[in-house]
Amino acid sequence: MSKAFGSELRGRDHELAVLTSTLRRPTAHLPKPLLITGPWGSGKSTLLRAAEAQAATMGIPLMSLADGPGDAGEPGQAEADARTRPVENLLDGPGELRIVLVDDLHRLDDATLKSLDALRSRSDRKRVLLVATMTDGSHGAYRPRVRSLTAGARRLWLRNLPIDVIHAMLQERYESGIDRTLAVTCAEATDGNPLLVSQVINHLAEGISPTCDAIDGGRRAMLVHRIRLLLAVEPDHVSGFAEALSVLGGRGRLTDVAALAGMAPDDATHAAQRLRRMGVLRPCTQLELSPLALAGLIRDATAVERLDLLHHRAARRLSLIGAPIEEVAAHITETTSPDVSWLTERLREAARAVTARGASRTAARHLRNGLMRCEPGSEPHTTLLTELAVAEQDFDLRSALRHLSQIVPPPTEAVDLRVRFFRRFSPLLLSSATSTVQDSLHATMLDLGDPALLTGRQREEALRIQARWCFTTNGATSTPVGAESWPTDACRSSEGRTPAERALMSVLLHRATLTVGRPAHEVMSLAGNLLQAERDSVSPHDEAFLLMPALALAGAPQQVLNRLAAVGDRLPTQEEASVGTTGERPARHAWLSAAEALATLCQGLLPEAVALASRSLALGGEDWRHHGRDLVFIMARIAVESRNAELCDQFLDLPEYARDRAWAAAAHHLVRGYKEFGRGNDVTALHHFQNCGYKLEGLGVSNPEYLSWRSMSTACLIRMGRKFEARAIAEELYDISASWGSPTSVGVALRELAWTSEGKQAIDLMNQSVEALSGSVNRLELAKSHYSLARHLESPAAAKAHMRRARSIARSCGVEWDGECDDTGSFHVQLAPVAVPLGLTTAEIEVARLAASGKSNLEISERVGVTVRSVERRLSKVYAKLRIQSRSQLLDLLDDPAARLRV
Repeated sequence: MSKAFGSELRGRDHELAVLTSTLRRPTAHLPKPLLITGPWGSGKSTLLRAAEAQAATMGIPLMSLADGPGDAGEPGQAEADARTRPVENLLDGPGELRIVLVDDLHRLDDATLKSLDALRSRSDRKRVLLVATMTDGSHGAYRPRVRSLTAGARRLWLRNLPIDVIHAMLQERYESGIDRTLAVTCAEATDGNPLLVSQVINHLAEGISPTCDAIDGGRRAMLVHRIRLLLAVEPDHVSGFAEALSVLGGRGRLTDVAALAGMAPDDATHAAQRLRRMGVLRPCTQLELSPLALAGLIRDATAVERLDLLHHRAARRLSLIGAPIEEVAAHITETTSPDVSWLTERLREAARAVTARGASRTAARHLRNGLMRCEPGSEPHTTLLTELAVAEQDFDLRSALRHLSQIVPPPTEAVDLRVRFFRRFSPLLLSSATSTVQDSLHATMLDLGDPALLTGRQREEALRIQARWCFTTNGATSTPVGAESWPTDACRSSEGRTPAERALMSVLLHRATLTVGRPAHEVMSLAGNLLQAERDSVSPHDEAFLLMPALALAGAPQQVLNRLAAVGDRLPTQEEASVGTTGERPARHAWLSAAEALATLCQGLLPEAVALASRSLALGGEDWRHHGRDLVFIMARIAVESRNAELCDQFLDLPEYARDRAWAAAAHHLVRGYKEFGRGNDVTALHHFQNCGYKLEGLGVSNPEYLSWRSMSTACLIRMGRKFEARAIAEELYDISASWGSPTSVGVALRELAWTSEGKQAIDLMNQSVEALSGSVNRLELAKSHYSLARHLESPAAAKAHMRRARSIARSCGVEWDGECDDTGSFHVQLAPVAVPLGLTTAEIEVARLAASGKSNLEISERVGVTVRSVERRLSKVYAKLRIQSRSQLLDLLDDPAARLRV
């Protein structure tokens, strides 16, 4: 029998055997009905036709209601009588068995169901076997007549086609070797539904081997076609109701759907009932498509003009009932309605709502959609472009700068409008803006006047604009009377200062760090007080964020790390950033990672700094060069100190337009000089180092802890045999470092002086370097000075002790080097990870490193920020876990390659 129906009954051998057995051996006077059930498209009707053919072959009288009432409602009386007469006539003729075949039993009218029930219960020695089909979950299956008729029925459930059968169907269709993977894809796309499988295969192009995408596309095209046909035969209010419900995502309230479809409540109620009988809606009180995936298919089957109108109505309706503004915006993006003013205002509201929760990319999408509806140059267009540039600060700096230059207000604009405009943009972005933007900012500052002569809100605005101008340029600018002394007053307290005053003080301290205008200890104290006064989370868009590099370079990197930990942003990992999973605010996160990298580098934890720098570059993408001078300086310093090829290549590949900026050019020269120095091209390297110095001098940057061009120049001159010139540069470095006064910069400068000296003077200078760096938080620089001192000492025992000390401290920083150092003191650093004993927590590892480097418990407590008692408890746990009893054993353990502590 399966051959007679071709591939329609493929894989139905078990079901056919059950059906044949039932027809041949019906038991009892009142045989139990055979109910063939399964989902839509599972082949129930085909199996029923096979039963009809089998009964005809066996000579059994039958009546087929396979062409019974379809989707119509209750039939008229004449139609019901016409169906009842064949039921009565079935009892005529010879034989005891009669078969009634019914397709879609749940769709029969009540009169026919009543006749069938009466026929089965007749006692004239005629046995009537009812064989019927019914779709799973159909609404009509719960009608009392249907339930009475099918009570105690045997059920033959049609299972989905297995993968082997689908594979055979594909091979038969294409007459070639088909990969089993395609059969698996087809099974997943259709759930093994026989009708869907056959139609998907038929929808694939003739003569083209099927692919996974073609199978998915064929299934969707087929479903859209069937839904279009299904809705085409329905009344307008039914199809309109289904389309409106699909626009709302497949679920909603009756009143909302009715308003959206533009129909009366009674029509909406009738349409919902009709769709439930069709199986399109779930049989529950809530309006919900069954399944929800039908929403997308119905939308695809809806005319474009109709869909556009529905989305516009949906936006209006949702806005009227107070739905979340993001849902309103989702419908606005799908419509091309000419109602520009209302739509753009809603998009702006949606952008502000998502920006408040940090979704800058989503906000930008809403704003771009609004821009496409506005006429260029109009006031709404300018407003939306301004808000778009503000949103792009968090993820696309290049676009933000381009849009900023397009909308910068001219000097003829009202000064209060210009003030509001510039306050919306961060100092970091304004510092990278075009000269037109900076000229407008300067004109605004001049128009506001001297803040010392202003009061109230005008003074606050003038101070804010002046803070942005001071950071944007390095030239002299007018500052309010007594402003230069504000930081000194802030050393005692910052509580009395207004937010605008603290913003200007932050910029002035940042400038003082660049130019060594104030000693490090004063910068550290002032910056700490200012940050303490900022109770809210510090953002890269605020002037207070400029205090982060100042604090780190001044000798308080742990304060920076503590403050960054309080920011609360979940930063993407380096793996997520490298594959493009950068979140909504990658530019903001790039700056936060860079600040953390600098603070970590200032502690001497070089591998961690490299990892954070790499993450920052991955987050910044192509835009990292537009993040301002501080980020570029941080990346360049880490690249040179770590000898990391990937970081160095970022600067070597700088495009010409990026090198036009002085800070980018300075970083490029430093990295290029380091590369040439490594190749032995001393003359070329020295040329690049000197160009770096010229660029920095033009910027007013003299702090040696930003870019170490003087140290590199000294090393280059020593190797060229020009020790006198090297000595002059080293002395200049020492004078600047002494003015800055941080232990790290002084210790490094003394080490450079030692390499330009000889004999006892060199050893004395190196001892002074070790002593200075002993008070520094940068432990790696201390390790380098111990190593350099070991190279100068003549006593083997003393040299070995310093060498051992150097290795121990370096390993506590997570760094291994190859044990060689050239005549200039340059280290060939290998970033080898150091193993962590299982069971040690991060806090315990940190305390163990500091204890091994020679820190006392009091010094460790101040460094980590906990009590001395907590340090003692952590050390006790470390000793217990490592089965040691003293610091000396901990030091020996760090020297043991089999049990090193990893970063």
